[in-house]
Amino acid sequence: MDKLLSVLGEIRDQLIDLNDKVDRLTGIYDISDIIDAVNDIKGLTGYNLTDIHEKIESIASAVENVTGIYDLDDIYHKLDSIETQIILND
Repeated sequence: MDKLLSVLGEIRDQLIDLNDKVDRLTGIYDISDIIDAVNDIKGLTGYNLTDIHEKIESIASAVENVTGIYDLDDIYHKLDSIETQIILND
């Protein structure tokens, strides 16, 4: 009888482990699991993904504004012009 109970206990443990793995595969999560995952992403600083996305968008638009004003050829010609003026002044 003890041996049977031992085997049944092992089977129970294996079924519990299998159930946990299936839950992960099928996406069956409790709301608290989702909240914990969001808090892990958010981190201690209090930033969430929206904040980070807004910061990246603002940096991208600032870079576009800078690169949109001057083309590399314009910058090269301005530097060339400054160099010419320096040479002429010397």
